[in-house]
Amino acid sequence: MSEPEQLKIADADLAGEASAVPETAGANSGQLSLGEQLAGRRQELGWSVQDVASHLKLAPRQIDAMENDNYAALPTMVMTRGFIRSYAKLLGLDATALLATISPAVTAQPTASTVHGSPLSTPFSESRFSLMGRNKFAYKWLVVLAVLLLLLAVAIRLDVIPVVQNTLQSLAEKSAAAGSAASTEDKAVAPAVETQAVETQAVDTAANAALTATPAPAASAAAVSETGVNAVPANTQVVNPATAGGGELSLNFRQDSWVEIKRADNTVLISRLAKAGSAETVDMSQPVNIIIGNLAGVDATLRGVPVDLKAGSKTNVARLNLK
Repeated sequence: MSEPEQLKIADADLAGEASAVPETAGANSGQLSLGEQLAGRRQELGWSVQDVASHLKLAPRQIDAMENDNYAALPTMVMTRGFIRSYAKLLGLDATALLATISPAVTAQPTASTVHGSPLSTPFSESRFSLMGRNKFAYKWLVVLAVLLLLLAVAIRLDVIPVVQNTLQSLAEKSAAAGSAASTEDKAVAPAVETQAVETQAVDTAANAALTATPAPAASAAAVSETGVNAVPANTQVVNPATAGGGELSLNFRQDSWVEIKRADNTVLISRLAKAGSAETVDMSQPVNIIIGNLAGVDATLRGVPVDLKAGSKTNVARLNLK
């Protein structure tokens, strides 16, 4: 039988026995204490301490304290009287007669008995579970904090933090260098395209002129041939004195590379995209500033001595001042 059904049956029994209870209580009051009367009546009804505690919303230990007349284990006497009235009403007993059996010495108790600042009227199970919940929460945070401190100590011990900083710095430098190389190559492509367009236009113009021209006499052809033959040594004579004066810089292009060579007075000697397999020779009678966009594909010699284009460069772009 469930607890609510037992309570309903008990209430019905109490209604029928209401007239007989005062007489029984009066007869037994001289023999039994208040707690014994409460315990005896509860047992007559077949209820357990837990049943009564659940109905009155009290802790089982408080029911035991009332049945054992242990008022020191209960809160103030004002609250204790309220507990006794509720208990007596539940059992169908005369609460006034029961309260009259409490000795004046017990009634004079001034303060409530507390445990760690919490009233004893608080059910023990509730206070225990609330403390356990707080302890578990604090324990989790302590574990997390301990793990973080351990990881920090390991990182400091193994010098992980400086390594991470150096790695990030290296990645940033590589990214900046790649961006610089890309911008340089973009700048190199535009002049190269323009140069190729100009050269193509010049070739087309020359071809058209050759097609539309009237055939010249043999003498004129011979003169032209003689002039062409003489022009080559003239060109050679222009380069050779400069080469003999201050030596020369030779550039051999194994890959397509952008090259720009200027004098100290910003006079541009070369500024174009050199094709793979080509070579350039520069007069070094005066200092020059050189920019090579793809140094990995270029070999350079100055006066017959190899030049280290990679010296001082962290990217694939070489910037040199040669004398």
